[in-house]
Amino acid sequence: MTAAAARRSDTARGVARRRRREVLARIAAEPIDVPRLTPEELATLAAEYRDETGVVGGRLVAGNADPCGLDRLKVNFLRHRLARYEELLKGLHGGTGRAAADELLQRRVYGAIAEAYPFLAGECERQLSERAEKRMRARPST
Repeated sequence: MTAAAARRSDTARGVARRRRREVLARIAAEPIDVPRLTPEELATLAAEYRDETGVVGGRLVAGNADPCGLDRLKVNFLRHRLARYEELLKGLHGGTGRAAADELLQRRVYGAIAEAYPFLAGECERQLSERAEKRMRARPST
């Protein structure tokens, strides 16, 4: 590698590191305001969200749902309503930086949901664990 190519490569790595730090700082500072709804309102909105988005998972309705399935829908509804994933992750194009930023954002969103709705904390933890397992399986073995 020529000296000029090495300098360009070092510069590109430095820019990528700086961009990653900026995005992580932006995610860490992002306020996450969870809407405060009654359990009934949340169940109704989660069921409507499922119907609008075509989320599969059985015929859950707010009145006679499997509580675990309905909790999953509630968390999904809140997570999608809260997260501005693409806007916050803009500028990261894959690789470790994108994965770290996405993971931080997910932890913050799930944490905010669990804090606002303690009865959903178990489902938030379950979904975070499931995502972590998927990430581990997706990593190439060395």
